[in-house]
Amino acid sequence: MAAGRAEAQEVLRCGPAGRGRPANGGARCECLGPTFVERVQEHVHRCVPRPTASPRVPRPAASAPAIGLRRINIGSSPPGATVRLDAPSSEPLGTTPLRNRSVLAGPHALFFELRGYGPERFYIYVARDGETFTGSLQLSAPLRPPTAADGNDLPERPTRSQITTVLSALNGPVRFCANGRTGTAPVMIEIGNDGLVRSARVTGEFAETTEGRCIEDVVRRARFPAFRAPEVRLIYPFVVLPPRP
Repeated sequence: MAAGRAEAQEVLRCGPAGRGRPANGGARCECLGPTFVERVQEHVHRCVPRPTASPRVPRPAASAPAIGLRRINIGSSPPGATVRLDAPSSEPLGTTPLRNRSVLAGPHALFFELRGYGPERFYIYVARDGETFTGSLQLSAPLRPPTAADGNDLPERPTRSQITTVLSALNGPVRFCANGRTGTAPVMIEIGNDGLVRSARVTGEFAETTEGRCIEDVVRRARFPAFRAPEVRLIYPFVVLPPRP
């Protein structure tokens, strides 16, 4: 670049119309005709820095659309329970049955409180207007384990239908726990003869994850009919599907 500027200066120091000697007494003048103009343009083009283009500023990404409100119904068995949304310390929504309550679409937790019954938490996924969610409350007194006095009133083990009925009712809470993920979450479950879940462990792709621990917490809250055998062990695969539009 410096050599280009020096050469341009020497050409520009030539006498008028190319006559006479260069101002520095050196090289031949080439100031006549288009050659001079072309060389000056060439040196100017080489020596004068070109303006650089302004850096392109990325446009901000469009914000995600707001999640809309949905009107839902909330019940409990028995009725009359106080319901809170998403946190046990939040403002009560009211007492069941509740009609046309506005909540944001998506996953939520419902907390139920009723005198004489243990506090309960249920997970739901709100997708459409008009959906109804009902919480089944348990008495505060612990369930009495079966004794010899029960005789043949209790089955040896819960039936496949009884187990499926209890666990399929957890599909909504399990989907809430998955937090948008899909797949299969097999759960190893041990049920005591009093109907309470003694242990629940998620295996497979959800194992040792936040979503898996949430699913385990949901399954531990399940209640089965009492039976005579010491315990029942089983593996139940929860299939987590995407929410319905």
